[in-house]
Amino acid sequence: MAPGVPQAGTLGRFTFRTECLSGDTGELIGNMVELLVVDDDSMMLEFTERVLRSLGRSCVTAIDAATALALLDRTPSIRILITDFRLGTGMNGLELARLAMAARPGLGVLFVSGDPGSLGAIGRDDLEHVELLAKPYRRRDLAASLERLM
Repeated sequence: MAPGVPQAGTLGRFTFRTECLSGDTGELIGNMVELLVVDDDSMMLEFTERVLRSLGRSCVTAIDAATALALLDRTPSIRILITDFRLGTGMNGLELARLAMAARPGLGVLFVSGDPGSLGAIGRDDLEHVELLAKPYRRRDLAASLERLM
């Protein structure tokens, strides 16, 4: 078993991987997690998880800002927040990012959105370590954005 190589296992007919875990398991993974992915669209969240796994990245996911903030609080190894700009009810991605960056200085933030106008509305003057990525995005575009934030 090579260090740093994601491990896979089987349970019955199902294969599971250890890189991405959903919201309520953040405390189980401690220092392994480097990314927090937030999107209220479950299909987009699953797509992003698959892409991140294929890139060898570890992550936790949340479908709303409140869950994301709780995960950020109890998972100190998170280095980058990947968030949709529009998160349905509650706060939007920009509000989430501001709170997350206040709690965790130096946190990188990747905003993603299918609405071109929303990405233009993000004022980057007062935000450091920020990248913008329009949906739909390609694997290589996500990888390049993450690399710039690392």
